[in-house]
Amino acid sequence: MDGNGPERRRSADVVYDEVRIERHAQLQHFDSLDSKAGVILGFAAAVIALAPSGVSTTVDAGRFVAILGAAFAFAAYWPRTIPAIKLRNLRDRRPDSSKPRSPRLGWRA
Repeated sequence: MDGNGPERRRSADVVYDEVRIERHAQLQHFDSLDSKAGVILGFAAAVIALAPSGVSTTVDAGRFVAILGAAFAFAAYWPRTIPAIKLRNLRDRRPDSSKPRSPRLGWRA
C-alpha cells in the first residue's frame, strides 16, 4: 500500500464528511429543542388563556408562572448561531494549494 491506491481518501473529502456529520448533529439537536419549546409554549398559552382572572392570588400566580414559561420557551425560538469549523482558514493554510480545484467541494483538494 503506497498511499496511491483507490482506498486513499483526500483530506478535503475527510474534512467535508466530518463537517457535514457535525452540522447534521447540531441541526438535529436544535430541532429537538425547538419541538420541546413548542410544547411548553402551547401548554403555557392554554393555561394563560383558560385561567380566569381575578379569582384568587393562587390562580394569578399560576398565570404569571405560565407567562414566564412562555417567555423562556419563546426565547428558545430566537435565531442562534451554529458554531462550525471555519473551512476557509483550513483551505488557506493548506501547503498543497497549487493543486487543481475539486469540483465536488469547490475548493482546492
